[in-house]
Amino acid sequence: MSKKFTSFVFYLLGLSTLVGFFCQVFLVVSYPFFMVAVFALAALVQIIDPAVFNVKYSFPKYAGYFALFVLYTIISDVFIAGRSLSIKYFYGNELLGSLLALLVVENYKNYNPKILNNHHFIFIVTIIAALVVILIQQTFDEMFFVFEERVEMELGQYDVTENRLPSIFSWTGNLDIGFVFIPMLCLVTGYLLNKKKKSAPFYFIIGAIVVFLSRNRWIMVNYLVMFFMYATYYRTSLKNFIKYSLGIIATLYIALTILSWANVPVQQIIDNRILEKSQGGLGEGSAGSRIVAIQVFTQLFPKNMLIGKGMLHGFGGESKDYELVRELAGRSSQIHIGYLSLLYYYGLVGGFLYLTFIVLITRKLYRDAKTTYYWGPFFGFLGLVLANFTLVSLSFFNAGLILCLFFNQVYLNRHNYLLQTR
Repeated sequence: MSKKFTSFVFYLLGLSTLVGFFCQVFLVVSYPFFMVAVFALAALVQIIDPAVFNVKYSFPKYAGYFALFVLYTIISDVFIAGRSLSIKYFYGNELLGSLLALLVVENYKNYNPKILNNHHFIFIVTIIAALVVILIQQTFDEMFFVFEERVEMELGQYDVTENRLPSIFSWTGNLDIGFVFIPMLCLVTGYLLNKKKKSAPFYFIIGAIVVFLSRNRWIMVNYLVMFFMYATYYRTSLKNFIKYSLGIIATLYIALTILSWANVPVQQIIDNRILEKSQGGLGEGSAGSRIVAIQVFTQLFPKNMLIGKGMLHGFGGESKDYELVRELAGRSSQIHIGYLSLLYYYGLVGGFLYLTFIVLITRKLYRDAKTTYYWGPFFGFLGLVLANFTLVSLSFFNAGLILCLFFNQVYLNRHNYLLQTR
């Protein structure tokens, strides 16, 4: 029962866009809230399933650090931020959801080739659907298949001036082109590169077009990790690496030229969203808000260095941290660097726990990739590590990031299975 139900849960992640659409339209429930409940049930099933008593339940060191961090954030919310614990608090807690997902993945000991094949098919359909929808949003209707309530809730309003396009991912979260699409892209291309399939560059190009049209700079930066993954597979064959790299660059140039002919404002996107010329250049725009983050952090962090100020300030919501609001002075919505926000909210104690977890799990994914030679999970999850240099997202409760952990576990299970059957 445990294996079948757990596998079903990960299919829900693979189909996250459709599940999110169903949750919002028919259940009127937020997709993350729904998935926290699902993972809580999956964790419970794993523990009480009779099979667990014949297998050692795994609770690795990195999960222990993250569990302590989650507990610390709950204590901080109650005793520093003054929040009350309720059922809504727990099923709305994506850090808790991340911990549950981590434990469910770690204790998934099944290997079934159909799981790999079925998920890769789902990923490929999702990637192509993302391309088609974002092209429709760009050329015909910006709000096509967009969950307007989430856009308004998380961004205040749909920003027609910057014209950021969510493709199919607004039903699960506004960060999910970066935390669902790119991880899926890493898993697919990593698998194809491992199998030496010539179709891998095709998905690189699709990814580049979707990321470019999304207009999100941090997602564009995260997309670059795919080139490092590409180089990892071809590091022993410089000739092939150069050949395929030139082919990708040439195809991208042709693709951008075709988009320009189709009246897509390619040059405007480059000028205003990448180079930020309309805001006075990178130094005044995106980089400026990060400079503000550093300035405000250095002023306020020493006052609550050990245990942190607590999560009194929320992006897009009413803030109770009046000191922070005063120092930001409208120049930014928050301390716009994830690791600085981590230290500001939770101090050196919380920061130590979370950063230790990040180091340990990144090291694990790297070592596992060297063992299995499937680099997609490592590079897909690496996007979260890099993203927190430019935005704030301490949770990894996103379908793509959890699937990277899941696929890493499946590849390990496959590796161990093959060793046992030799």
